[in-house]
Order: sequence, then structure tokens, then C-alpha cells
Amino acid sequence: MKRPDAGSRKVERRGGDRAKVRKVGRIMFDDPAKVVSCILMDLSDTGALLLVHDKVPDAFDLFYSAQRKLWRAVVVRRLQDTLGVRFEGEAEVLKSDDKRLRRLRGS
Repeated sequence: MKRPDAGSRKVERRGGDRAKVRKVGRIMFDDPAKVVSCILMDLSDTGALLLVHDKVPDAFDLFYSAQRKLWRAVVVRRLQDTLGVRFEGEAEVLKSDDKRLRRLRGS
């Protein structure tokens, strides 16, 4: 965990360093018909910051197509259209023949 500077009030609570991503992601609900787009603002091994304009539940699957990774995500912070999520477990890398890819890519 990073320690704040003496004059800083912000405390870093993330479990890992986050990389700026600013790429499209997809949120898949338990309801197979419900998939919405989001913007992955930043990403780490333990979580992400998302920009989402739709209502989403407290837990969902998050897909990042550039890496074909799928995580189970739990919302830990909501602020207007911004969500902070924590990943439960490791990412699943989807194979090119995985049936879920068609749904996640909006095909």
C-alpha cells in the first residue's frame, strides 16, 4: 500500500498499481439478455475504475476485449456514473471459440 505524503489526505487503498486504460469494456449481468458497455478508466490485478451510464447490480462479470479477460467484479464505490470495483479471484481468459464472446462483443 502506498503511503500518502505528509500534506496529503488521500490514502491509497488499492491492492495493486493501476494502469490507465480508457478502453471499452462490457458488463454482463446474470440475466443472459442484459449486457451494457462501460469505459475502463484504469485497471489493476485487483480491480478497476469504470465509467457506466446504466444501472448495474452490486456484482457482475466484467469483460475487457483487448485481453479477452473476464472477471467477477463487486462494486466497492459508486459516485454518479463512476464505479470502483474489486475483482473476485483471477481473470478468466476466454478462448476464441467461447460462446460468451459473441454475447459480450454485441454480435
